[in-house]
Formats: sequence, structure tokens, C-alpha cells
Amino acid sequence: MESAQYLGRGMPIFVLLPMVLLGVVAIFRLSRKLPSSAGRMLVITIGMRPLLSAAWVFTFKSSPIGLSWNALSSIVFLAIGLMVLRRRSISPMIVLPILPLLAVGILSGTLNHALPDLATYVTKLGYLIVVALLTIEALEIHGEDKVMPTVILALLSPLIFQLVGTALGVVKQSESDGSAAYIGGFVHEAAFSVMLCGTLLAVCLARHVNFRVKLALIAWCSIGILIANYRTTLISIIPLLAITLLIGGTRQFIPRQRAIVGAMFVLLITAGGLAIGVSQADRFSDLGVLISRNTSLIKPPGTFSIEERHIMSGRPLIWSQYYYAWEESSPRQHLIGLGPETWIGKMKVYAHNTLVSALFEVGLIGVVCYIIIWIWFLGISFLVPTPARWICLAAHISFIILNMATMPMWNIEGLIYYALLCGYTVFMIRNRYRPPLRGGLPHFIPTTMRV
Repeated sequence: MESAQYLGRGMPIFVLLPMVLLGVVAIFRLSRKLPSSAGRMLVITIGMRPLLSAAWVFTFKSSPIGLSWNALSSIVFLAIGLMVLRRRSISPMIVLPILPLLAVGILSGTLNHALPDLATYVTKLGYLIVVALLTIEALEIHGEDKVMPTVILALLSPLIFQLVGTALGVVKQSESDGSAAYIGGFVHEAAFSVMLCGTLLAVCLARHVNFRVKLALIAWCSIGILIANYRTTLISIIPLLAITLLIGGTRQFIPRQRAIVGAMFVLLITAGGLAIGVSQADRFSDLGVLISRNTSLIKPPGTFSIEERHIMSGRPLIWSQYYYAWEESSPRQHLIGLGPETWIGKMKVYAHNTLVSALFEVGLIGVVCYIIIWIWFLGISFLVPTPARWICLAAHISFIILNMATMPMWNIEGLIYYALLCGYTVFMIRNRYRPPLRGGLPHFIPTTMRV
């Protein structure tokens, strides 16, 4: 994902191995809390990924079939997930908006003779679909009260690794400015901070967790994202945090007091945001330059000055490289791109923007497909019952913002984050007229009654 100089400093082996082994045992024991096939598989799929990524000194090596052990595990989880899903749990609300992107990717990969890369692309989109469907099925069988706390526990391992790594002084140089990123021995702060965003999302969506416990977990996640030192995630979580704290905080008071309390929460959230902005002023100083210069920074890469090459850690330069590579391609490639995942080997770093990467890989049609997916899930969030509606809306907005300067739909960590969000959103819509079912659908409720 990044050049070698930016790879993370791994956790000491004598600490890493016991933590990973204990984590694996904990995840499998935790999966027993959701005894259905979908519930167990959901916990194992989302819980094992951080542990495998933490042990990157081993799991990033090639397996006997050529794939890394990490990539191979994703395929295994995808295959098992497909096998355990019940047919009636396959929701068109999840599958249909993603199918056009899958189709254009297959077309682009085939016509550009990028079949090995196409397999990776299909696996990732399949992962998104399957985890979202597992989320829906687990929620419908076991209910929110049981699933969401279990999901939170399954996603806590990155925060624990960060805590131990910080205590041991495991720190990484962050991008090109040399600032410290405490990421618990993981490879890169982008993927790590997206994992923490996923944990924060699960906490915010858990409606029936004690508010004090929820507040403590939100604070832990927020501090973790702050010291992971990745600006994109810091900016992206603002809508989700603000709405969650506003709604959750005001609901602790009687109705006639909520307006005053809400105003106080708005002031506190604003003050907190300003405090972070002031304390991190050097990290965000070039954000204003990027906004003021707007599209003028998208120009031939060779025309960038030394100063311009360092704006937002070089993102405008990277975006220009991708844009002009796409512009110089054939008319057909303008429409369907140069092939999924084909930036690897052609570009030094990934695009740090989902739409810029999509333009290069799957063309204008692919860009439209990504936007359709985001608009679809954002739009159907309005069908979620209140007060969960506003948290879902804020979460989808946060995810879209995250895509503007990194690529959560490219890495598995981001796909888990989005799958949980989309799965939860659809579950809330499908079940808005009836309480969560704890033993599966009764035989007398026909599947045609589902949205």
C-alpha cells in the first residue's frame, strides 16, 4: 500500500504471539454467544481479520499457492460465509446495488486481460456482500441486544494491541511529516484507523448498551483514532460522533429538558472539535490549502512544485498521476477503466481516494456505480425507524467522507466496516414493523413480507 519506509514497526514476537493466540481463543469462545451458523461465522470473520493483520510479519508472506496467508484467509471466510447463509437471508437491498459495480469490474478485467487481479476484486466485493448478509441474519436470529455487544467485543483487539504497543513504545513514523502514529505494531495507520472506525461504528449502533459504558467505549475509540494519527479518519468520524453523542446524551433526560441539554451537547461537541483542531493545527494546516486551490491542483504531475508535492501528504499529486494515466488511455478504457487492481505495479502508491482509483480501474461507469452504492444505502437510511435513523445517516455520511482521502472499499478492514453498517441498516428496515426475532422466522411469516 505504501513504500517500505512507511511500514509499521511490528510488535515484539514474544508479545505478539501470545496476544494473537489468546485473541484467537477469545474470538472462538465469543462466537459461542451467537450459536447460529451465521452468528458464529460473523464473529469469526470480523474478529479474526485484525488478529491476522496484527501478525503481518507471518500472514503477509506467501502461502504454497502463491497468495498471502492473509488473502487466503479472506477467501476461506468468504467461502464458508456463503455456505452458511440461508437462502431467505439474501436481501436484494444488499445485493442489487452492488451488482452493477461487480459487472463493470468483471467486464473491465476481462477486456484488459487482468484476470488474476479480477479474482481479487470479485473476492472483495463478495466479502462485502457476505458479511452484510451475515450481519442481517445474525441480527434477525439473535436480536440487537445480543449481537451488537458481541460484535463490539469481537472488534476490540486493535485497541488492545494499540494499548500494549503504546506501553511498549511501539511507534511508527506517519507518512511524510514524520509525526508519531501509535498503531500497535500493525502495518499502516490507514488500515488500522479504519479498523478503529469499525469498532466505533459498532459502539454507536449498539442502542441498548448502558450509556456510561457506551460513552467510555466511544472515548477509547476516539482517543485510539487520534493517536493513530491519520487525518482522514479523524475528519470522517465527526458526523457519526456528533449525532451519536447528541442523541444518546439527550435521551438520558426527560423530554422537556432535552432541548437545553441538546444545546449544551452541541456546544461541548463544537468545543471538543475546536480543541482537537487547535492541538493538531500542524496536521491540518494544508487542508485549507487543498480546499482553496480546489481542482487547480489536478494538473500534469510534472508541473507540481516542491511545495505542492507535500500538500496533504502528496494526495493531489497522486490523484493527478491517476487522472492523467486514465486520460491517456483508450476511449474504451475511459468508460470501463484499465482493469480492477491494475494500479499495482503501475503506480507507486494507491490512490488515497476511492473515486480516483475507480476512474483508473473501472472507468467512468465504475465511478457512477460507486456513487450509486453510497447514495442507495444513504437513501434507504431514511427508512430506518428513529432514533437509529439519524445514527445510520451520520454513519453513512462518515463512510463517504472516509472514501475521499483513503480507500476503505479497497481493504478488507474497510469492507467489514461498511458491511456491518449496510447490514445493520437493512436489518432495521426489514424489521421496522416487528420486534427482533430470537429463534429465526416463524414458519407462518412468509418471506414475501420482507422488504
